[in-house]
Amino acid sequence: MTLAYIYRNGNYWYVAPAFKPYNNSVTSATAYGYLAYKGKTVRDAASYYHLNKFNMRANSDGIWSIYGTFQTIRFNVQNTSGKIVADAVAKKSSSNMKTFTDLNKMKAYLKG
Repeated sequence: MTLAYIYRNGNYWYVAPAFKPYNNSVTSATAYGYLAYKGKTVRDAASYYHLNKFNMRANSDGIWSIYGTFQTIRFNVQNTSGKIVADAVAKKSSSNMKTFTDLNKMKAYLKG
């Protein structure tokens, strides 16, 4: 399961994805940005060069995050009217992602 620390500052959202593999068999990981509409991926960084991808590394506790330092990704999603639409889905956990609004709680959960 992937975990994410997420918070808002002004018009931007910040997210720090992280995970700890169960059997420590992961040798490399990359976080890919993507755009989705109504639950379906429209574009992803693997095939669309305007979206970024981020290298992930394990820290000394075996927790994988962007560059191994829990670095955040900043994003801002607006519709054509200028309304921020990322509000509708931010902070919601799903079957394969758990979100946190406190970085220290996420780190403790991963170490747990």
